[in-house]
Amino acid sequence: MGIARRRREQERKKNIEEIFNKADASGNGRITLRDFLRIMKESDINVTEEEGRKLIDRESGEIKLPEFIKFALGTDLGKVEFVDRVFSKGGAEVDESKFAKKDKKV
Repeated sequence: MGIARRRREQERKKNIEEIFNKADASGNGRITLRDFLRIMKESDINVTEEEGRKLIDRESGEIKLPEFIKFALGTDLGKVEFVDRVFSKGGAEVDESKFAKKDKKV
């Protein structure tokens, strides 16, 4: 893999992680299925609840960042053109008020 390709891959992962982190209200590296589906819907990506359920960690009952990134890279979220378009429109502006609020543990 060339240097330019690796940089693009890293940039895509970084952008996807930013989108995930906006939904991760508690900062624990996990989001609910509901939050996952909302991210996909707000990004105009058609995904079924069943597809989301396959990503759920059995222990936590939520979707962890690595699984989200892996899944998202296979969707339009993983395509440079899509991510550029989302971010150029001020995208990744996922409406955080719609996500489940969790108390942050300190």
